[in-house]
Amino acid sequence: MNLYHIKLLNGTDLIAEIGESDNDGMILIEPVEFVLDPNNGLFVKNWLLWSEANDVYVYFDQIIFYNPASVGTYNKYQQFFEQINEAVQTNLPRSIH
Repeated sequence: MNLYHIKLLNGTDLIAEIGESDNDGMILIEPVEFVLDPNNGLFVKNWLLWSEANDVYVYFDQIIFYNPASVGTYNKYQQFFEQINEAVQTNLPRSIH
């Protein structure tokens, strides 16, 4: 899996796989947002939490940059989805910190 750090024009930091692209934009697959909160520290949230879809098209004019994600980021991303899968299997609340 090739993950990328995508910085959006509005300041949002996303981690996602990149799917197909064209001249105008690209598809982000299973994007998550990394948020740094002064009280709660770093947490990860599903960027498409309220959507049935697991991918989204983003226009290049909304992206400041995208680069391969670091190993630490990759590990946090994997941990997030493992926790989500565990919560679904055991019917736990879907709020993961």
